[in-house]
Amino acid sequence: MPPAFADRAASGEALVNAWFALLALEPVGAGADNSPREVTAEQAIIRPYLDPAFQVQRSSGQRYNVNDYVPVNITTFAVSGVLSTEPVEGVKAVRYVVSTPDATIPDRGWLLSGDARPRLQVFRWNAARGHWVVVSVANFNTPTAAICDAVPVPWTGMGASVSPEDAELGRSLVDQWRAITMGAPMETTGTQELMIQLADGQGWPNPDGTPIMWSPARGYQVADIVTSRQDDLLVVSFVAVVSGLRVDARAYGSERHPRLLTYLRTAEGKWEPIALANFVTPAMVPAGLDCVTKTP
Repeated sequence: MPPAFADRAASGEALVNAWFALLALEPVGAGADNSPREVTAEQAIIRPYLDPAFQVQRSSGQRYNVNDYVPVNITTFAVSGVLSTEPVEGVKAVRYVVSTPDATIPDRGWLLSGDARPRLQVFRWNAARGHWVVVSVANFNTPTAAICDAVPVPWTGMGASVSPEDAELGRSLVDQWRAITMGAPMETTGTQELMIQLADGQGWPNPDGTPIMWSPARGYQVADIVTSRQDDLLVVSFVAVVSGLRVDARAYGSERHPRLLTYLRTAEGKWEPIALANFVTPAMVPAGLDCVTKTP
């Protein structure tokens, strides 16, 4: 076990580095071969560090729960830009940037970008296990190539992981978030700080305290809601098509993109979001990009 996981006082940065140290382990010898045997061995290493409410959402469209998670196969990593909040004692929401050269997705046979890309991750202290566990991960890395000689590891896909009552709760929270995105007030107890990460690298809270500036969306369609929950933490993933949304004066595209929301139940019994991963990208040309003219 990486020492940080057993340290109740570990920082968000220490926990993130410990997580990637686990992912970088080679359980069946040197070299990442993406074989079913290696994936099974990696799953056995990772599973004790996953919360029962665990969900992963990737920009490639894949998502996993605690029972079917196929870890990204990495060899090296470099973490930077770590920002962490602790909405309650024993729960940390961490936003950071990481580069993972030569990382692959075994069940797709894809090579991922080695560039530094954002992540948003929530940890919880599990007293029964005596170490930290991961509740949710938003991975904004993107595939850059297919591995031609790779045989994708079979993956059965996510199944239902909660009771009908919790599934309905997840749907109601998504409906609530949809209403907020379209301009309804977000009523909170004021005790939680929402950590936000966007696909273009923007995120809040900012180190300099600059608040998020946004304009409500005109339309918001939701599909493919999946909910997982353990006690006072609930994770819900879905895809959305949003029109008219502007963040920091930039218009965002209306294509179908994933979302990942992690909720914490407050002492007052109210479910409030503590981490939002939004995989949509700006629709306008980013600042500083050279313009070219198409010619016949």
